[in-house]
Amino acid sequence: MQAAEPPPKQFAEAQNLFEKGRWKEAENAFIQSASSGILKYESLFMVALCKEKRKLFKQAEADYSRLIRDELAYRQSSDSVAKCYFHLHGILCNRKNSTSQRSVLLSECERRFPRHAIIGEMYANEAAEWLKSGNVEKTKQYYAKGKHLLPEQDAIVADLLAPGKMVPVSDTEMEKLTTLVRTAKGFSLGPLCTAIALRPGGWQAECLYADTLAKNGKANEADARYEALLQRRIGPEAEIRLARAETIAFRSTHPKDALPLFEKWLQAYPKHRMREKALYQYALLLGKNGRPDMAVQSFDAFLKEFPTGSYTMQARKQQEKFRAVATAAAKREASVKEREQAFREDPLLSALEKAEKAHRSKVYDFAIREYLRFRGYERHPQWGRAWYGLGVCYRETGRTDAAIEAWNAVWSRSLLATGTLAAVESRIAEGNALLSDKGNARQTLSCYADALTKQPELQDNDGFELNRAIALLVGGRKDEAVQIFVR
Repeated sequence: MQAAEPPPKQFAEAQNLFEKGRWKEAENAFIQSASSGILKYESLFMVALCKEKRKLFKQAEADYSRLIRDELAYRQSSDSVAKCYFHLHGILCNRKNSTSQRSVLLSECERRFPRHAIIGEMYANEAAEWLKSGNVEKTKQYYAKGKHLLPEQDAIVADLLAPGKMVPVSDTEMEKLTTLVRTAKGFSLGPLCTAIALRPGGWQAECLYADTLAKNGKANEADARYEALLQRRIGPEAEIRLARAETIAFRSTHPKDALPLFEKWLQAYPKHRMREKALYQYALLLGKNGRPDMAVQSFDAFLKEFPTGSYTMQARKQQEKFRAVATAAAKREASVKEREQAFREDPLLSALEKAEKAHRSKVYDFAIREYLRFRGYERHPQWGRAWYGLGVCYRETGRTDAAIEAWNAVWSRSLLATGTLAAVESRIAEGNALLSDKGNARQTLSCYADALTKQPELQDNDGFELNRAIALLVGGRKDEAVQIFVR
């Protein structure tokens, strides 16, 4: 079998522009290609398609219609003409009150191309239009006309719509519908599921579609579908109410709204066969929505009622998980209460918290005022931490001397009271300021030496050692600096 000949260079260049989405340039290139006479009708079809891509629908429609009426085009390039029918039908589908025009076009295309695959695609698109409007009978008629030429996705839809209203929905059909809902694009799944819902057992189709809507952020539409099922009394009420609660709980952006639905369901159906699942999901939802303590209690109730059920192992795991979360939350709450009590007993702790919060937000003047509340309270356990922060704020606001004085005070205090907080940090900060702001390498190195004496592991800190090496270089001690650089 011989390989197909590659398209002429001019056509190929135009095709390349088209594939890059450069519609106007591609259109001009296809016009040039058509004028050369090689692939003339395919080029003219592509000219029309470029106009359609540019949303010049009237011009595209006129070009498609002209090619359809061209008998020479039909004889020499029937595929190009068939594609014109398909795209012209697509334009009409997007136009209101075009039903009769589409019908005439479909009949004409089928007469001229009775076995062409494009007929199946056109009938599939026509059926989809009727399905979108909710006319199931018309949808079925057009799918039937497409017969074996339908694309795979549409063939599945046709099969799902084929049985009569009294034929129960089978498990196989639900599997097909589930796959379709997850993967289908380009047609209305809502009317399809509504049509299937009219058959015995078909309520599952509406629940499936509602679940998909909620998953795609359309929780209100999903809820409306459940409500319609309940009002029309289609399907078992208990199962539908549970499906509604599950969808809101695990698909919507407001899962907490499902908690009262689960509570009502569990109260209304104490002996229902799906109670185990509902009680498990309710406990899980509590845990996932900030109520771990209540989740633990609910899992306790679940395990008493279903000690050997289908969800028992999962329930035990989830209970332990939320028990740990609840314990941690209780500890945090106790810690907060302790801190609040400490603040009430020691106003300086509150001042320190305000100062550090303002410090982090770079509101330095306010932070300084709060830090200064520690003046005269050098014996307070948090004084060193406050005075270190005070020094940082002073330096950030250009008051280097005041900063050095504050840090030096912390270091001096630490020589008398070994538990003084932030002593090493203060000494390092003092050294940094002396070097960068004062150019005093000798005093800087003295500060760094003091810090190393109290905290020898600083020699493994790259940032500290780099600053020390720079201070050595500035102080004329090059050999010592090089030893640090080459480590």
